[in-house]
Amino acid sequence: MLNTIATGLAIDAYSPLSDNAGGIAEMAGLSHRIRKRNDALDVVENTTSAIGMEIAISSVALVSLALFGAFVSHASISIVDVLGPKVFVSLIVGAMLPYEFSAIKMKSVRSAVLKMVKEVRRREIMMIREWERVSSASDREDESELRQDGIGFLANV
Repeated sequence: MLNTIATGLAIDAYSPLSDNAGGIAEMAGLSHRIRKRNDALDVVENTTSAIGMEIAISSVALVSLALFGAFVSHASISIVDVLGPKVFVSLIVGAMLPYEFSAIKMKSVRSAVLKMVKEVRRREIMMIREWERVSSASDREDESELRQDGIGFLANV
């Protein structure tokens, strides 16, 4: 338990710092390059925040198991045999399940984010193509009007 305290504290400290940095960069109107870097850090912040929550939940489960074991041992209760090998191992495995669910959740979030990134890229490419089409049509129209104005000017000279 004690060897995870440093990791938990680091995660808890990093999460709000990264989140606040993103808000400050946005409010300050910093360049797109800085916002892009900060968005990458924001993804890490969201992941570390989820990990921090899972560590906290798992730690509470493990502490409650230890306290219950201490109570059973101190009170000399033999009806609930938590100290039996099958029950004890089952409780330990149960305490490890939040870590497994955390990993599953992170994998699903990663998959969803990758799908969103692909969709955003696809739409961005479509918007660029549409912009190029509209821009070239506008350029052709401008050139046509400039020719007419130029011919009209030269005809009047």
